[in-house]
Amino acid sequence: MNRGGTSNRVRAQRWWCAAVLLPWLGAPTAGGQEEAELRDDPRIVVAPSNSPEAAQQFRKRLDAEGIRVDLARREVQVRGSILRHKPSPNYPIEYALVTEKGFTHEAFGVVRGTPSLINACLLWIGLEPGVGRHHVLRDPPPSEEDVELGLESPSRLVSPEGDRVFCYVRWRDDSGQPREEILEDLLFDVRNEGLLPLRGFVYLGSRFMTRETPAGPQEVYLADYEGNIATIYPDRALARNCLFDVYSTDAVPYRFADVNPDRVPPPDALVDFVFTPHRKPETRPLDLEPKPVPEPCDSAVPLAESSRNPYLQQAPSTLLKRIGKRKLSELRGMIARGRPELREVVAGLLGVVGKEGVEKDLLQLLRLDRSDDVRLSAAFACVELGTDPVIAGLVELLDNPWWKCREDAYFALQLFSGENHGRSSERWRQWNDGRVSVNASNGDP
Repeated sequence: MNRGGTSNRVRAQRWWCAAVLLPWLGAPTAGGQEEAELRDDPRIVVAPSNSPEAAQQFRKRLDAEGIRVDLARREVQVRGSILRHKPSPNYPIEYALVTEKGFTHEAFGVVRGTPSLINACLLWIGLEPGVGRHHVLRDPPPSEEDVELGLESPSRLVSPEGDRVFCYVRWRDDSGQPREEILEDLLFDVRNEGLLPLRGFVYLGSRFMTRETPAGPQEVYLADYEGNIATIYPDRALARNCLFDVYSTDAVPYRFADVNPDRVPPPDALVDFVFTPHRKPETRPLDLEPKPVPEPCDSAVPLAESSRNPYLQQAPSTLLKRIGKRKLSELRGMIARGRPELREVVAGLLGVVGKEGVEKDLLQLLRLDRSDDVRLSAAFACVELGTDPVIAGLVELLDNPWWKCREDAYFALQLFSGENHGRSSERWRQWNDGRVSVNASNGDP
């Protein structure tokens, strides 16, 4: 498996652990003493010599930082705490774990150990750094105009490769009973309040950078310098500076991650984070990513001509021609990265493409998009689509905490039904139950 220079990174990390950690451990060093020998055995980073004194010092440092290593189980356990105990949709979680030096305002939990020491222990249990998901520039590149609008992405996505690691959270409940949950079960996807996909993390091992200081160039280990352990928001520029990134090609669920208040440890709980390459039998199954299935859609021009959505009827013909004939995944990509004038047109197209699953895309736009025109186009698209799931979803949005979302859903329901049942979700729910019942008795789909 080619990991783009991973072997060099492993050697560099082992060299650094030997050159920096070993002198602190009391092992032989250069400068008048015998230079430590480097071997391929990853245990070199924490078991460098036969000196009982060195081993004892290392164990004391691990104990002082609340770190435990179980070689038999291949587990590294680190003391920490939970930073967030309730959802905060206006402040997204971008890091699963940080140190007190890291981006605590964007993190779920904090660990007490030094990242380089944690990394030494991860190498000790036999992990090797991999590569997180990343983008490489397309060749030939798309036009700057298409990139700026959001029609095209300047890069293609490369899936993560490397050792998959799971993070478990241990604590004791109010009755003193031990509890253990996998980290993903303590978070949920705010779009549907379902659990995050269980895919684990790819071990990256952070990296080194030379910084210019008044005393001259200084090489720093970036996880120590920045204080970030595990990102949960793929594609962030700083992800490769962490020890872990999410093991996922699809970044979308993680961009909507928030705290699961029903399962998170209480604020006063003492917490341990456990990193291991082994998924425990009692843990829910892996949510392996399905291979993408091409879903070609009709060309945007005839779709717009067949639509009653005013945002499609008024869309510039030049833009519709530039969109052309796309796969459903490409339209979703435009929704994710496009400028508002593109998103409002694509939202309208989702109402007439005739593909399963677009209800979720449209309802998500109503819940989360900050452009009034994009949400209004999505409301028209929901009416045009008119399926039972999308109408039921509109009724549920009447209880959304954001007033603009509620108003857009209310407008769409009035437009679809030709009736006005006020802003009460309960009255609209009764109307919808009656509508579905009548359709079922008449044999309508």
